[in-house]
Amino acid sequence: MMDSNPSNQYVGNFLTITPNDSQEIGINEPIILQFAAPVDANIIEDNLVIINQNAISNIEYIDGKKMEHSDMNSMMSDGTMMAHLKENHCIKGTFEWNSDNTKCQFMPDSGFEADTDYMVFMDSQVMNHMKSIMTERKMMSRGMGMKDCDCHKKGPDNSNIITHFRTRGN
Repeated sequence: MMDSNPSNQYVGNFLTITPNDSQEIGINEPIILQFAAPVDANIIEDNLVIINQNAISNIEYIDGKKMEHSDMNSMMSDGTMMAHLKENHCIKGTFEWNSDNTKCQFMPDSGFEADTDYMVFMDSQVMNHMKSIMTERKMMSRGMGMKDCDCHKKGPDNSNIITHFRTRGN
């Protein structure tokens, strides 16, 4: 199990995602989710979608049109497409949680592909879960969202989170 870092205090936000949006990482580096309060690991694990650009570009969407990485925003708003991506194209891996469910490390089963763009997506179930925790703990006045990062994207109605990263060619 991973240990919590009690010195890492959250000021005004609930979630930190590493790598940051548009950051480049090695093919064997994990994705780390850090929460300001304990979360339900099952909700996070069931609703975290990680997809690489190759999976997206092999999907036929409307009228035989091939999807591109830039089409991700339209895919996010299409519940049927997101369900398809989640079931058929999501990177499978292992989640390792610390003892109080405030920090999670995700490693793909077969590593990330080199020189590849990836998308990390969390849907409305995750957002609703985080809002519920913040409300119960009277944290809502501190604001909803990600810590220290203006580049993470939320859906137009704050119902999901999307961020991107790229792997190095190592």
